[in-house]
Parts: sequence; structure tokens; C-alpha cells
Amino acid sequence: MNPLIPINAIQMRYVSPIIEPIYDEEENQVDEECVRNGTDVLHECIVPTNNDKLPRYYRLRYRDNAKDHKRRWEHWLEENLITGRVPYFVKVRKIGRRVLFEYDSTLVEKREKKLRAIQHKKEMQARKLARQVAAQDMIPNAEESWDEWLKKMESDLNAEQQTAFNRIEEDDPRNELNYRALDRLVGETQQGEAVYEDRESGDLYEER
Repeated sequence: MNPLIPINAIQMRYVSPIIEPIYDEEENQVDEECVRNGTDVLHECIVPTNNDKLPRYYRLRYRDNAKDHKRRWEHWLEENLITGRVPYFVKVRKIGRRVLFEYDSTLVEKREKKLRAIQHKKEMQARKLARQVAAQDMIPNAEESWDEWLKKMESDLNAEQQTAFNRIEEDDPRNELNYRALDRLVGETQQGEAVYEDRESGDLYEER
């Protein structure tokens, strides 16, 4: 047993999906079909670890594949910590050819701090916009009543707030990992290559 693996860690058996090519009448490969699903890492490793706080790990055939698994799940977990409906307070490590998932209680406080920072930024922006709108056109012109002016002022404020909030969402820490849509890692081929599922099309592909 590797001394870096916790003694209470549960070893999981990792099953790679089997992918077979699909050919057209001219024997050209046009698609791929998954004839056997692989291990669902999220529901078999991450969710149980988050629930019972027991570490879990699985071993892959090659170190490079373990590194790739670690990188992708690390990005997914960090993004999901803020944007996910259910946050998972789990960190992932690579130990040789093993991919280890451990419960990390410090992520609870990290999530709360980020959410408070996001809310504070929105509130400050809203106050700034309110001051800007209040400083403009403080009285209605001769052709509009006070009620009409107040409705116009409220409408302008709401429109500017929405525009600002959209800008905030683009700079939001929750999107700092949004470099591209994160495809789902579903396993590896018999040759040891990582296999992913495209989140939009559902197609499976290998990353070499």
C-alpha cells in the first residue's frame, strides 16, 4: 500500500467503457457507439465520499491518464463548488497511477466566502447605479408628471442594474473555470486512452 493513501481509504474498481466504431457502406468510420458503460466516478466516488467522508480511490493503467483524470475532476469540483445545485466538499489528488478523492471541510468556508464576495459586489454595484440615476434629471420636465418621471427613473435603474449584473456574472469567480464546456469523463479504452462524453451531443471521443 502506498503510504500516501489514507489507511481508511476505500479502493474502487475502475471499469473502462468499451467504444466501437460505426462504419458507413463504404467502410468509412462515421461515428462511435458505447457498447459498455464505464465507471460513473461522480456517483460511485465523489458523492459517497462527500456523504460519509471516507476517502476513495481507483487505479488506472498509466500515470498520464491518472494525471488527466485528476486535472479534469479538480476543475469540475472547483466549478461545482460555487455553481452547482449540490456542492461537493471533495478534493482530488493523483498518487502515482491512483486518483484519490478526499473530503475537505475547509471547502465549506471557502464556498461561503466566495458567495459573500459575489453578493457584496452586486450590492455595491446596485448602490453606485442608484446614486448615478438619482443625480440625473432630478426633476421632471414640463411635459411629464411626477408619477411618470418616477416610473421612468425606476425603469432606467432596473435596466442599468441588469446590465451591470450581467457584467458581474461574466467576471464572477464562479465562471473563472469556464474556459470551455467541461465534457464528462466516462472512462478509458482498452489501450489506456481517456474517453469523454460531449455534454452537448452526447458523443464519446478519446483525448490523446
